[in-house]
Parts: sequence; C-alpha cells; structure tokens
Amino acid sequence: MTSAVQVFVLAALLSHAGAQQTASDRNLRPGLPRNPGGVHEESQLISMAVRAAESSVILQDGSPEALDVLQNFLASPHHLSIQLGNMLSLLQERGDFPNFRRGLNEEKSIVVMVFSDVDVVRKFIEAKDVLWIPCPLLLLSLTPGEDSRDILKEVNKVARSSLLEPHFSRGRPTFCLLTYRPFASSAENIVVQSCGSRIVFSWDDLFPERFGSFEGRHLEVASWIDDFPFLFYDSKGTATGICKKMLDEIAEQLNFTYELQVEPPDGYWGDLVNGTWHGMAGQVVYGQKDLLINGFGILLDRYHAMDLSVPHTFDSYKVAMKLPPPPPRWLAVVYPFQGVVWACAVATLLVLTCAFHVIIRKEHSSVYDRESDLISTALWLSRTVLKQSVTRIPNVVGCRPVLYLWWMGALVLSTSYTGSLIAFLTVPSEASKITSLVELAKAPNELCLYDYGDFIVNFLKTSKEPVYRALGEKLHLYYSYDVISQKIEQGFAFVEAALYCKYLLIQWKKKDAYIIQEGIYPNYYGWAFRKQTPWKKQFNKYISRILEAGLLDQWHRTLVADFRRSQGLLPVQTPPEKEGLHPLSLEDTQGPFIAAAFGLISATVVFLVEMMSVVVKGGGGRKSNICVDRKNN
Repeated sequence: MTSAVQVFVLAALLSHAGAQQTASDRNLRPGLPRNPGGVHEESQLISMAVRAAESSVILQDGSPEALDVLQNFLASPHHLSIQLGNMLSLLQERGDFPNFRRGLNEEKSIVVMVFSDVDVVRKFIEAKDVLWIPCPLLLLSLTPGEDSRDILKEVNKVARSSLLEPHFSRGRPTFCLLTYRPFASSAENIVVQSCGSRIVFSWDDLFPERFGSFEGRHLEVASWIDDFPFLFYDSKGTATGICKKMLDEIAEQLNFTYELQVEPPDGYWGDLVNGTWHGMAGQVVYGQKDLLINGFGILLDRYHAMDLSVPHTFDSYKVAMKLPPPPPRWLAVVYPFQGVVWACAVATLLVLTCAFHVIIRKEHSSVYDRESDLISTALWLSRTVLKQSVTRIPNVVGCRPVLYLWWMGALVLSTSYTGSLIAFLTVPSEASKITSLVELAKAPNELCLYDYGDFIVNFLKTSKEPVYRALGEKLHLYYSYDVISQKIEQGFAFVEAALYCKYLLIQWKKKDAYIIQEGIYPNYYGWAFRKQTPWKKQFNKYISRILEAGLLDQWHRTLVADFRRSQGLLPVQTPPEKEGLHPLSLEDTQGPFIAAAFGLISATVVFLVEMMSVVVKGGGGRKSNICVDRKNN
C-alpha cells in the first residue's frame, strides 16, 4: 500500500481504539501474560498469510492487542489491496458486506480475523454467518492459553479455514496451527501443528486440505434415473450413466458412500416457482439432499441458490419432427422442373409456334411435306427438345437466327431435364422440411413437451425474443411420453434436451423423424450442492481430471453404443447418404411407365376416333354414289 493509504488506515484504527478500549478491557478473558515481542511475531504471521494474496480483508475485535498487531503489520509495505473492519462496528450494519465481497477472489484473496476475545468472533459469525467469505479464512487469536478451537466448527462452511493460537512452551512463545476436519473421528477432527514467523509456510501448509477423505461418510444424492446418458437404467435394470460413473470414481477417491433416488417425490426436475424451489433442486436448496448429479443446467437463479460444480457437458434443447413424406415417385417425369419452369417452357414454345407459323404461311413455305398448320409447327419445333434431328430448314428469310437461339435453349432444357431426372431416380429425394426455429415459428405445427418441471417452459412462454415467444404460444404440455410419441405422428414438434431426445427417438424406433439442428438455450451442465458446501472444490478437482483424461467422452460413446445394440441397431449410426444407395425399383421408375401408358391410351383413343371418322365418311360416299346411279338409270 502507499504511505498515504497507510496513514489513513492507521488514523482510522486509532480513532476506533479509544472508543473500543474500555469495552475490550471489560470483555477480555484472563490468560497468560503476553510476550512483549508478540506484536511483531503476530504481525509477521499475518504478513506470511497474505504474502501470496492479491487482496485481503482484515477484521479485528477492537481490542488494544489487535490494534497494536495491525499497526505493526501496516507499518511495513504490502503490495496488495487491504480492507479493514471492526467486528463490533460491523455487527450494527445490515447486509452481508457487499463492499468486502467485491474485493474477494476465491483463489487470490484471504480473510483474516484478529481477536483477543473469541466471544466477539462468535457473535459476529452467528449474526453475519460466513456465506460472504469465498476465500481462505485465517483466525488469529492473541490470548495465550485460551482454547478457541471450537470456533473452527462454526466457520466450517468456509472451504479452507485455520486457527493460529499463541502458547508458551518451556517459557518460549510459540503458535499452534489448528484445522478442523469434520469427517474425521472426534478424536482426530482437530489437527494441530507448530507454527512460527521464522518458518516459511505456503498456503497449502497454512490451510491444509480438510476434505482429502470423507472417512466413509454417507451422502444423500438427489437424482432422477431417467436421464440418458447422464443417469438411466440399462437393459439389465441397473442404474448407469456418465454421472453415475463419475460419482463412482470420486467416491472411491474420497472414500464415501451414497444412495440414489429413483425420482424426486414431487416429480419435478428443478424450477423456481413463486419463490419456491421444486424437484431435485428444492431437495438440495432446502437441505434434504447433499448433492444433485443429473444433467443440470447452469443458470443464474440456480447459481444464487446453490453451489454449482465446474461444467462437464454442453447441451441444448432441440426440436424433433416427423419427416414430411417424399414426393410421389410417379411424379418423376415432371419433378425435374418446378412448375414455373414448365410454364415458361410451354409459353415460350406456344409463342414461338405462333410467330414461326405466321412467317411460314406468309412465305408459303411448309415445315412438313404436305401441310403447315399450328400443330405441325409446334411438333416440328419440339423435335429439338426431344433430341430428334431436323431433316431440313424452311426456306424463309430470317428464320435461321430464331431457330438457332431456340435450339440452344431447347438443348439446355433437355440436358437439364435429363440430368435432374437421373439424380431424382438414383439419389433419395426428401421433401422440403423445417430446418430452423424461425421456420418452425411460422409453420402451423404445434409443439409438445413433457412437463417435468424444468425452466424451459417458463423460458419459452415469457421470452422477449419473438421466435421463442412464438414457440411458447404453440407449446402444449403432456405428462406421458407415449402420448407425445402419438402427437409426433400427428405432426407435432417435440421439444426436449438434445441428448435425451436422440435416446427417445431410438427407443421409439422413429426412423422417419429428424432433429432440427438449431438449438434452444445452449447451456453447460454441472452438478449442484448445498449453498456454501465446503467440499465442493474436491468434487470440482476430480470432475476436471475426468474431463481432461477424456474418460467422459469415452463413457458416453460406450453407453450410446451399448444402448443402440440393445435396440437392435449398429453401435455407430450410419451416415444417411450411405443408407440411401439402392438399385432402382419399379416404384422409382413408375413415372415413365405411367407416361407411356397414358400415351398408349391417348393414341388408342385417337386411333378409334380416326377409324370412326373414316367409317362415317366412307359410308356417306357409298350412299351418294348409289343415289347418283339410280338417277342415271
């Protein structure tokens, strides 16, 4: 700190000294006499504790001994941010010290409580709790011979906490470092070791790990064993999943046992409704369970109500829909072109036929040998489209450029039609399907979702985003996956977490369903603990190691492969393009047969009409001849 800041802090401390000295003298307990050099010793201990920190909060109980130690500590330069406070004065304030909280970091900060009267510290902790302390806590007692170790149990919610107590050994002053291990037996839960300013201590030495072993403790786990791939029953009826495997590994390392629940009593996942937490989240928030291990989204309101682990999986909500039926194969003849292209091609042919016919008639030139009418002209111009050769060109001035341009366009149309027809017959075609949430919001399809009390329902219905709000207005809630399966067949869109959605589609054997790639509320998943759980950091350490080792991905792949085998499928999903290759069937080529049949029927009808016309004309001619012969006779 700069000298100006030090002077300000010292002045503040001295201003409190006179006001607090009488109260402190009155509250001090009798103990062994203090060593004259103890002030320097204790200030050196504080310097050693804050050496590796970037910021600190130092609280004192207002006693002259505490003020002397802090004055001596602040007299030497320190390159860190220091906030000071008097515990007796802070007892009169409301709130949980937001100014202190803003300056504290879990890894780079430290809180030090310097006191001569442990009762002041106890009252302060009872009134203010320790939830505002996210970093290590060092308790420094200044009363020799006083046993203050019980205060460690009251600050147990702080993950890393230690107590320094002064003692006299063989007439020489020394300090004892005490740490409370709650899971150890009563005879071993307080760990004591000697400490002094001449011994260089690291943070790991000053704050020993209190939760290296849970000593066989039994943990109650909030769970729902229907959450593939995180926690579910396999084909043998055994609970498994990537979260189950992670918990087994951590339990072996930390030496604890646990018990899973099949599902939460109220049947809810975990949502905040009218200020009350429900489902598995409620069990953790209200202390009924120790931790939650399902795929639990990391959200802001959950962060404030619970302790959340490091994320282990990324997922989002996806929408599954039934594939629209592909276009009928008998439309293969007309499918290569859109209706607009067909209309333009026919219109061009008609206009060109009329124009070309006028030119031909004006010049008295015929296209065919015997006559030149509109039908003959249209058929002659269509020869190029059907890739038929032209034997001769009408001897009409200026018709060649028009014909050349038409032949070029007809060649392009003919080639495009042939190529598109081949592609349509050989490559499986798909009907136009919804590929984004914007399209889904505009489509008439309704949405369905299994109501298990998660946040997504309220998110969609109250979102300020127009797309999400539109989806929320079409959302219908159901309480049975069997009903939802039927709704999908009726054209409903199904909203569910992506990983679990794939699991359900395989289980339902819906090969004609697909998942829209665009996700709703992409989010990280983690575990949840009670607020201010001191051993959360141990779980975070092992979860991170499992992720870094690649075990989570390997377990996921194995679980998915085993589940697919149990459903009679290949362990790995085959890409769609490989599944689609197959020889042409009668269904694929029925279009040309239908066109040929239509042509034969039309030709037969025309042939019969012509025959009747010939018969009628022939009969009338013989009757006229007979009449003429009778007159002659």
